[in-house]
Amino acid sequence: MDPVVLPVSSLPPANDSLPPHRFFEPVPDLTGRNAAAFAYNSDRLVRHLFEISLSLYPLRAELHRTDATVSEIRSAGAAIAGLLDSLDTVIRDTGLAMLALALEADDTDPEIDQQAS
Repeated sequence: MDPVVLPVSSLPPANDSLPPHRFFEPVPDLTGRNAAAFAYNSDRLVRHLFEISLSLYPLRAELHRTDATVSEIRSAGAAIAGLLDSLDTVIRDTGLAMLALALEADDTDPEIDQQAS
């Protein structure tokens, strides 16, 4: 096996301030309408991010061409600006949706409340 792909165990965790939570563990109090709204917004976020990433590949190729004209580069730059605007909108909308879900939750997580203060 190539040593490049072996996991590095000496690196510290990325963020010790977050509570431990694995993606396969159930989220407490996420049932019914909240679960459906969470799933819908999560799916929407992932689909839009995937769509944006697919749109960036041809633009990257366009910008790396040595024979690209100034107008082609400007056009690619304008397309990237549009994608960044779309990304900003998706992140904002998803954040607002998740905030609304959090405000609808009946109980609060004392561990998160303690970290926030």
